[in-house]
Amino acid sequence: NWWGASSGPYHPVENPGGTGNPVSDNIDFKPWKLVPPLPPPTGVNCIKARKVFWGCKITRVGEELVDLSAIATGGVVETKCHRVELITAPEYPLTIKKIPGGNQVLVSFHFIYLLLFKDNSGWRTQTSPPIYYREAFTLPPLVQDKHIDVTADIHLECLECFVSGEQQVTCCLGKFILLLLVSPVQLLIPAYGFPAEPDHCQQNESKSPSPELMIHRPPVGRPQRGLPPGWG
Repeated sequence: NWWGASSGPYHPVENPGGTGNPVSDNIDFKPWKLVPPLPPPTGVNCIKARKVFWGCKITRVGEELVDLSAIATGGVVETKCHRVELITAPEYPLTIKKIPGGNQVLVSFHFIYLLLFKDNSGWRTQTSPPIYYREAFTLPPLVQDKHIDVTADIHLECLECFVSGEQQVTCCLGKFILLLLVSPVQLLIPAYGFPAEPDHCQQNESKSPSPELMIHRPPVGRPQRGLPPGWG
């Protein structure tokens, strides 16, 4: 218990150094609390959040064959991968669906990639058409719970492009998929009100600053030495 002081209750024999509430004999007061208990909260705040129950990062690497015979001038001698992007347009949605009767989810999305290639006319660019990707993943049995949602974060990276034919390029693309099992939760947090507002600052009406606040700067320019009086 808390007896009003960190030194404990006062007892002439058992705790003569206690400065808290006095106690009589036959009172078991050891051990006692060193700090007072918190006062009862003035209210309870409800905070809504999403709790992650499970997560997994999945890596996939695939090759995309690009035929440049329709646009290349002569043979392709060099190529570079510029970037790969996830399409977020409404007509190309990212979909995550639970497959009924099991622990699998189906993830599908579209992406494009941009590559650079060099032919007889110099460096040129080529953007791929939208590429559709879908895959089913097996998750823990918790995915069957109707209160559990599945989210997916998709990160794409163009790893390498190389010349694989006279007018043909092959690009290696990486797909990094982060799957999470989440559910909305409510956190009840006790509230103890707000602290008192601090006093308003007193503004100094004086136009000139006090000497303590003045900044003393060294003189600008190189020192002049050896000049006659009045020449400086």
